[in-house]
Amino acid sequence: EKGRFPSASLGAYIDYLKESNYDDIISQNILKKNNALNQILYGPPGTGKTYNTIDKTLQIVDGNVPSNREEAKERFEALKEAGQIEFITFHQSYGYEEFVEGIKADVKSSDIRYSIEDGIFKRISDVARKQYENSKKSQQELATEKSLKDHVDEFLNRALEDELVFTKTKGGKFSVKDLSEKSIVLYSEDSNYNENSVTLDLDEFYKIVNADTDFKTSRQMAQEVFGISNQRQKDTYYLSLYKEYKKLPFDKGISTQESVEEKNYILIIDEINRGNISKIFGELITLIEESKRLGNAEEMEITLPYSGEKFGVSKNLYIIGTMNTADRSIALMDTALRRRFEFEEMMPKPDLLREIDIENIDLEQLFAKINQRIEYLYDRDHTIGHAYFLNAVDKESLDSVMGNKVIPLLQEYFYDDWEKVQIVLGDHKEQTKSDTDKFIISVKNSEKDILGFNYDELDEEGYSYSINASFTNEAYLKIYE
Repeated sequence: EKGRFPSASLGAYIDYLKESNYDDIISQNILKKNNALNQILYGPPGTGKTYNTIDKTLQIVDGNVPSNREEAKERFEALKEAGQIEFITFHQSYGYEEFVEGIKADVKSSDIRYSIEDGIFKRISDVARKQYENSKKSQQELATEKSLKDHVDEFLNRALEDELVFTKTKGGKFSVKDLSEKSIVLYSEDSNYNENSVTLDLDEFYKIVNADTDFKTSRQMAQEVFGISNQRQKDTYYLSLYKEYKKLPFDKGISTQESVEEKNYILIIDEINRGNISKIFGELITLIEESKRLGNAEEMEITLPYSGEKFGVSKNLYIIGTMNTADRSIALMDTALRRRFEFEEMMPKPDLLREIDIENIDLEQLFAKINQRIEYLYDRDHTIGHAYFLNAVDKESLDSVMGNKVIPLLQEYFYDDWEKVQIVLGDHKEQTKSDTDKFIISVKNSEKDILGFNYDELDEEGYSYSINASFTNEAYLKIYE
């Protein structure tokens, strides 16, 4: 109703729509648009960052998240199989060549051959862009394109199966050697490169056919179709194929084609802070900015360094990153990345452990007290996440969590400072507690006991530390009591 919500919040408007039974509008329109194109979930280890990427993804793609976790995971896997989701983990040696594009060596043949291969970001970007562009086309445009694609595929498959021989303008002969989803591989008798192999881009050939012009020279074709002043070696092959294609009769009927609904695509980058962002993204860091996305007012494209292709990122591609603050603080993140991402903090949630009952041990209080001490002695970025304790169902599994996960993590945090580990666990050496009720046992050693004599340069007596073989209920209780 016009004027009813002149300054109301989005939440109030959603409540109004719910009352009006407009659930479809809410889930498919408003909630979808309320997601940032680039976002990073950050927090200490074990706070459910990777776990929550499933919910984030389904919210963006479907507009809702199933309440049943198994259903949510099944839907997530189905979207991955359909190509709408890609998942990658950054590491120190990960680079631009794996992420965007790079030159890779093919050692399967007798000679080493080099080819340009797309990285995971370019692959999903190309798919998302094509789907976005198709969603803006009319049924007539889609039907025409499908007919053209069918004709080209029919022509190329016939050339491959019948081993047709083509002749270039200057007399060299070639044939179609192989076809893939993105390329046409030719055998050329006058090419000495890569075992007489020449690779053409299938999308470029589609553009030439779609131009439907009577080109006189390959230079003219390169200028009018691709906007380049200097023809490339492969343009002579394109022109010869195109001339033969024009000679063949095809069914001129236009097939029917339904309109395409815009879909959202997701790239999940786990441990995004472990990679060298400048090295991995390169010049593409500008293209992922919301205002620079294709379809927006300031849309931008760049020319890729290896393939020479024009490349842009459409606005239906979302990037979700996860970041462990125990590895690196946000303050140390690449400034260009920080400006282009929205950050959502995910901190430990003690209340999620409230319903876990293990031999009268209050896990919620225990967990909160451990993190309170870690934050005081170290910082909040190195607290411990609730996910470590969620799978504890009995005393045995709880002991396993403490002995194999929590204590080793504390050792890492407070390297070479066992006293702080003891303080976090309530085992400080000054406390008069039985060793059986401690997690960490400390034994006081005199220099005479260790060395066999008094060494004047040692001013203090030392301690040796060990992790207890088993943990009693009293050891847990004294953490928070």
